[in-house]
Amino acid sequence: MGSEEEGWAWQQQVMEVTRVCQEQRDTPLLWAVEVSKCLKGAAVTVPCVELGQTLVSHLCWSNNGPILWKYIEQAMSSQMVPSLLILSLLTSRVVPYRQTQPEAFRLYLELLSRYSFSFASTNATTYSKKTVEAVDDALHLSKTYGIPVIDLGKTAVLFTFTVVSTLVNAIAEDSGLQVRWSEKQYMLGGSVGQHDMAIGADEDINEKRHLHREHLRRTNIVTAIEMVRKFMEHKRTSTFFRLACQNMTEQWSGLCQRLQVLEAHSSSPSLKIDGELFTQLTGCIQKSLSREYQPSQHQAIRALIGSGSRTSEFGHSYGVGRASTWLPFDLFMEDTMDGRQLPAKSTIEILAELTKSLLAVNGASWQETFLGLWTAALRLVQRERDPIEGPIPHLDSRLCVLLSITPLVIVSIIEEEDKILQAAKNNVLGNIAHAREHDKERKVMGSGTRRAALVSSLQILGQFDELLKPPATVVSAANQAALRAESFVSSLKCGTGSFDGLSNNGISGAVVGNMLHLIVEACIARKLVDSSAYLWPGYIERLVNPLSHSIPVQESPWSAFMEGAPLSIPLKDALIKTPASSLVELEKVYQIAMNGPEEERSDMASILCGASLIRGWNVQEHAVRLVVNLLSPPVPADYHGSGSHLVAYAPLLNAVLKGVTTHDNVHVLSLYGMVPQVAAALMPICETFGSISPTVPLTSYTGEEVSVYTMFSNAFLLLLRLWKFYGCPHAHSLSGQGAPVGSELALEYLLLLHNSRLAKDNENYKVKNSSYLDTALPQVLISPEDQTFGATSAFSKPLFIDSFPKLKVWYCQHQACIASTLSGLVPGNPVHQIVDRLLTMMYWKLGKGVPPPTTSGASGSSSLSSSSGSAGGDTSRKPLLPAWEILAALPFVVDAVLTACAHGKLSPRDLTT
Repeated sequence: MGSEEEGWAWQQQVMEVTRVCQEQRDTPLLWAVEVSKCLKGAAVTVPCVELGQTLVSHLCWSNNGPILWKYIEQAMSSQMVPSLLILSLLTSRVVPYRQTQPEAFRLYLELLSRYSFSFASTNATTYSKKTVEAVDDALHLSKTYGIPVIDLGKTAVLFTFTVVSTLVNAIAEDSGLQVRWSEKQYMLGGSVGQHDMAIGADEDINEKRHLHREHLRRTNIVTAIEMVRKFMEHKRTSTFFRLACQNMTEQWSGLCQRLQVLEAHSSSPSLKIDGELFTQLTGCIQKSLSREYQPSQHQAIRALIGSGSRTSEFGHSYGVGRASTWLPFDLFMEDTMDGRQLPAKSTIEILAELTKSLLAVNGASWQETFLGLWTAALRLVQRERDPIEGPIPHLDSRLCVLLSITPLVIVSIIEEEDKILQAAKNNVLGNIAHAREHDKERKVMGSGTRRAALVSSLQILGQFDELLKPPATVVSAANQAALRAESFVSSLKCGTGSFDGLSNNGISGAVVGNMLHLIVEACIARKLVDSSAYLWPGYIERLVNPLSHSIPVQESPWSAFMEGAPLSIPLKDALIKTPASSLVELEKVYQIAMNGPEEERSDMASILCGASLIRGWNVQEHAVRLVVNLLSPPVPADYHGSGSHLVAYAPLLNAVLKGVTTHDNVHVLSLYGMVPQVAAALMPICETFGSISPTVPLTSYTGEEVSVYTMFSNAFLLLLRLWKFYGCPHAHSLSGQGAPVGSELALEYLLLLHNSRLAKDNENYKVKNSSYLDTALPQVLISPEDQTFGATSAFSKPLFIDSFPKLKVWYCQHQACIASTLSGLVPGNPVHQIVDRLLTMMYWKLGKGVPPPTTSGASGSSSLSSSSGSAGGDTSRKPLLPAWEILAALPFVVDAVLTACAHGKLSPRDLTT
């Protein structure tokens, strides 16, 4: 009782605030602020169902004024109330009074146009069970359709169908068609006081107002027709109608009959509007619901999704008309090639969610969905199979999506089913009610249906000859994959049942490999299918040509490495160029890099960052994880030095930094969602090597010169690359000051992502799980129980920008330089002295003698004296200063040089030398 009284109290308070704001003509934003205070004081969470009901009840009809409509719209846009509920309440209350309240009906249509297509993209958790029940009560959905409304999905479909049916009824009635519908068909479309129109409450209005309202009623009909067309053409709501067509036969048939009646009466002379609008409306609906309907960009989509299947049946099913339903796969994959967005999740997680969403939206089977996923990934590769230009090849990143990311997506989807089946089998669901519910889900799902669908999709995929043609750079790998299958079949015929002892002599013809062979190998490596795939009909094809030669069996250098062969230069080069084929091989490399002989550690890092990282598709997720951990080596148990332990790892870190910055390696790391972790690993490296003197010797056992400046430059430039060229997906959104969010909080954003994932990984380790993804997907935190990796990774605690004081000082200076001009330097200041030394060195190399003193110019730079430039012959030497000190002086050096150039003391040519 007390809670009801409290609820009534805050509602009364909201109404009082609304009344006062209406009288004072306060802006909607000010009203929203005051109402928010009331809700916060009563501990009411938003979006609030009761607030929405209160506002609509207050509106209809004693307070039907423009200002209150604006308040309601503000509440919807601010998510103070569920927009779906407001639209439902207005549908049930405004539509029947559209004749006596044409202004309200027009405003209702405007809100419908703005918010009917936005709630579908809102997080489902925003809509509570109370909201769903309130919508059901407002529109009587359960009673009308005989379907229990228990979730947002059903509510959205039934709401959309109800609104469109209601508008169709209203359009027919307001247009002057004398048609009688059955009670179920009529729904909410009838009007109250239709024959009275402008009488009753409006008896004494003047003629001019009467004509205006009559005109408004006619235009409302046209607006309602446009609204129905909008529902039918929108990509989300048109999907709802397809679901209604498949699952609500009786109601769908009734709607179709009413549309036919509208079209049949389109030429009636009694119509109040142009009958051609009805014809256009029905034509639009037919196109939207037809399977053969094509978007206007027909040729573009055909070029994008052309599959080239050699079987007419599948060519029809997956041609332009059908494959366009999987177009989101193509768009998302192509978007991942942009390389400038940094999502909060890895590509694997996002693509897995997209796959399940498209399965539900398209009403497809798992076989169709997997086939759509594979063909989209193949098209991604084919679109850049022969790159024309560009300094950085993207083919390796596209192959990563096809042969590593996509299989891991399917792993997550199949493991989801396996967990449900295993839980039901072990009867670990906790109680009988849950067990029964789980049994129902298991019966619907079937036993291993997703894995069987994957197999059938791969078998069908073999018919897409054009898509399966390998790019020139992977022809050899495809042939080797086909050769492996040929060897397996030959071994079965010989009775050995293994690959051991096979040579060229056991293979009679030339094996022609394609992308399917690489895809199957990737699936076998992740235990999605087994070796029986080699026996699929048509999987092994021979090129019958007497001039052809057998493909030589290439002995992998990894075999010699695993057998303990000495790490010679030829073997090292071969291991860098040849991807590893198993996790065991990568683990051995990692162990030597971390705990092996000093002279071999940097070589092992180079091997791990070589072909195994960029083209080791069957083990790429493991290579990514190990490379990131190499960037943050743990503190040795016997380390007692005062400085950072990273100095001792300089040769190893230098090899890793050189490896990950080449080719598509950085892009591959970003596809696995590892950019935040890499950035977090680079920050302590920059902090350490930027703070020590360049005269500190760095031991290198390979003979390669490694300097402090080299270490800092490699790490700092890579950090800048991640910071400057990767942005938050919502960076286009504007903050209150009008500046892009991502441009102000880039480093903090990276650390925030790193810390959130670290917390998630810590939570995952508390819940033991033996799934493939738990051990295969890249994880920053290495479990202490994992003996493979020895000591715990350095990523054991959250990181903040304050943890790196030198980096923070430079970062703040960088932001300040962007925000305003440089402030003056005080003579004698350490930075001032460094600036003079750098300028003296530059002028000496240019043969200009000592730099002339400069005065403060428009740029705001200080007067740079040459007092420190009288060092005689030593002025040509580089100042041996820590990197952070040089970076602190660099903006002033650049400012002084540009000022000198502007005054003619330096030429532009000098600046380029």
